[in-house]
Amino acid sequence: MVDRVSGINEWDLIMKDTLNELFRILNEKGMIAFEVGEVRNGSINLDENICSLAIEVGFKIERVIINDQSFTKTSNLCFISSEDYF
Repeated sequence: MVDRVSGINEWDLIMKDTLNELFRILNEKGMIAFEVGEVRNGSINLDENICSLAIEVGFKIERVIINDQSFTKTSNLCFISSEDYF
């Protein structure tokens, strides 16, 4: 489900709650992969936010992979643009 949020602070709160729950239910050797994008024409890179939040709740970051493209195929199918958020 995609939540429409009022800004980056609200997004951070939702993601931190999500990461806390993931950390709680994963076993000691468990891993997650998290896909995020950018908003406001690249002025906010959500990978930086999600990594900081993940470290705060106890995760160790193994790697960050950045795929540089204009926008995702899925969003184009749904007629969503990055400007619709934030």
